[in-house]
Amino acid sequence: MTDLNEHFKDLKANLSKHYAGDHYRLVKLCLYDHLPLGDFEGRGLTAHNLFNKLQAKGYIEPSNVKLLMEIAKLTEFKVAEILVLEYVKDNNIKQTQINIKPMSPYRKRLFDALQQVEGDSLSNVIAYYNLEHFGLKNIWDVVFKLESNEELKDEPGKIEKFASLLNERAKKLLLDRGNCDESEGAPLSRPSEESGANQANQLLPVTETKPKSKPDSVPRANEDHEPMPGVAPVHVPSTGHQCNYNSIIYD
Repeated sequence: MTDLNEHFKDLKANLSKHYAGDHYRLVKLCLYDHLPLGDFEGRGLTAHNLFNKLQAKGYIEPSNVKLLMEIAKLTEFKVAEILVLEYVKDNNIKQTQINIKPMSPYRKRLFDALQQVEGDSLSNVIAYYNLEHFGLKNIWDVVFKLESNEELKDEPGKIEKFASLLNERAKKLLLDRGNCDESEGAPLSRPSEESGANQANQLLPVTETKPKSKPDSVPRANEDHEPMPGVAPVHVPSTGHQCNYNSIIYD
């Protein structure tokens, strides 16, 4: 168990290096339903801090990295997927039922939609919600602010109003409930400081991330991604064989 714990520490550290800078916003938005707002406050917070908070609440642990893989797949960050896959394979992780709070269908639709925001959508949203004085420069920070103020949440009226301000591609992804299987789970409530993983006991659904083009103004995370300046690349050792996450986790 000591070795597994050390390997898990390394995994969190290596993942956080590649979710630095602008890419930290992606992790932050992914985890809005899992952590109370207070956990996102403070200067100098990193993805590593958020991963530690997830572990403290029982959402991830050395033998449970499903949520980390879900983040990697949703952000289309290939290096993150590889890091988790190799960890799973090297440590023979085959647990199939755990306490976890998977991301809601709404959050997945929202995330997919934000990656397609372009044109005047950002300025439309900022103007409609009177956010000019906050100095927000990207859609990720804008949406986090709206959710924090409960001006955007998983309610039809609020979703439709926000969607009406977006370009057609982003709007369609957000409103298309067929884009994510609604049977994956009910909308998630805002967690309290005391809430933990005992709020849910369900399997993480297997999802496929479809490739999509992204506008240059949106943070990109894919197989061509290079580490942020000043961050050394993480070497992922080859195991000599292909590693299939679904076959490992869901056997």
